[in-house]
Amino acid sequence: MTCTDVRSYLDVFLDKGRRASFDVEAISEHASSCAECGQRLSAFFHVLDLPQSDFLRETLDELALAMHGLALAIIRERHEPDANTDNLVPVAAPEGAAGDLARQGVEMVDDAEDWVGSSEVAGQDMGHFRDLLDSATATRERKLDVALRICESVTRVATRHLPRSLNLLGAIRLWKSDLDGAEEALLRTLACRDPDEDGRRAQAFAHVNLGYVYRQRGQFDKAVSAARRAAILAEEIGEDPLFGWFAQFCFEIERPDGSGLVTAERILENLVALPDGYRRVRSALALENNRPVVESLKSTGFAKAHPDLIPDSH
Repeated sequence: MTCTDVRSYLDVFLDKGRRASFDVEAISEHASSCAECGQRLSAFFHVLDLPQSDFLRETLDELALAMHGLALAIIRERHEPDANTDNLVPVAAPEGAAGDLARQGVEMVDDAEDWVGSSEVAGQDMGHFRDLLDSATATRERKLDVALRICESVTRVATRHLPRSLNLLGAIRLWKSDLDGAEEALLRTLACRDPDEDGRRAQAFAHVNLGYVYRQRGQFDKAVSAARRAAILAEEIGEDPLFGWFAQFCFEIERPDGSGLVTAERILENLVALPDGYRRVRSALALENNRPVVESLKSTGFAKAHPDLIPDSH
């Protein structure tokens, strides 16, 4: 092994195929006895480190985004009569169909593996992600089961999209009646440090979803507090507060002792004051998932004071 071989190795280092033709152990042995080549290798990898880190970070971000979109697309595209997900309000809509997003994810896996030269990237086995992406659109599993596996995989990746992935994971676990698992994922969403704009939006929705977890447990005070925090955070970051206020409205209406009716009236005023607010509230109440809320409106007499609020379907 000579100095020329070391220079040739570095010249083709980014070409995985050509790099594989070199005897790396022999190059290492030469560099250990040749001060000039030792310095050459050290300087090369020192300069290479930062762009490698940036490239991998961006690639893993794109992989996480594609997989998050894939989970949403599968939920939306697959029709299962006994899995009503009409209440799904994603932080960001998927850009493309499930098949396209799966292929995009595989491309990101390829890029990460080619750059590192291994199937292990940032401590994760890319083969796992490749298999999941390859099977996601063809599997016969129920859509929530597929989306759950996808989201659980995404949350193992270091990515700036972690808050939105954790929030969706929490929502899916909630739909599957895994209240403890949902709470764990949603609290992790809120614990994410220094989130970007999308991350803060995800945290606002996580507060809403936490409210529904507490509602399922019959903890209405905690549910109302979570929904209130969602509305406050949404307003703080310039987002639509309707979802937080609507959740709070529902929780107050459904209090078993009827103590929330006065507060519900006040919240309704805030809701209808939003752009197109009355129609949006009525549309939300028309969703099958919100039938229990409509029944509560009717049983408490609230519906008599607001007859136009009750959808025709109910």
